[in-house]
Amino acid sequence: DDGPQSLECVFYLFALKCLAPTKVTLLRGNHEDRAVNGTGSRNFRDQCRAGLGPTDGDKMWELCNDVFAQLPLAAEIDGRIFCTHSGIPRWNGTAPDSLNAFIETLRRGDDAIDDAHRAMIRSMLYSNPADSSSEHPADGYHFDDYGFSDHSGGLFNEAALNTFCQF
Repeated sequence: DDGPQSLECVFYLFALKCLAPTKVTLLRGNHEDRAVNGTGSRNFRDQCRAGLGPTDGDKMWELCNDVFAQLPLAAEIDGRIFCTHSGIPRWNGTAPDSLNAFIETLRRGDDAIDDAHRAMIRSMLYSNPADSSSEHPADGYHFDDYGFSDHSGGLFNEAALNTFCQF
């Protein structure tokens, strides 16, 4: 929803998924959410309205968001590569059962998500890798204020990634 051809891009990605369903996996990111892509300047809803008119544009925006809501938050390739929109779940490395339970929740596509897992999801959607010059606390995370009470978004460094990859 940030670019000038977002609607065309979404249609193209949906077409690729239809043409090669076993070879294309679409993941949900922070912009695949009604609360994010329907507000602000240059938003996806306005682009749908501009391209299709107000009534059909709103219908298309709703339909696209219905699809976005079904997209997985993460994917696994060959049991070795963990894929997300941008980040890794914030995790302190002290409770592997918690991280393993979270990953199993993602694998199953469970709708029942507890508060701890919800914070991990936000950290996946609103975190980005930092460059090597960034300063971080010992756990490897630096948090930005995205308005979440648990400060779940921000930057993570190599130390945080290495901790996550151990599991």
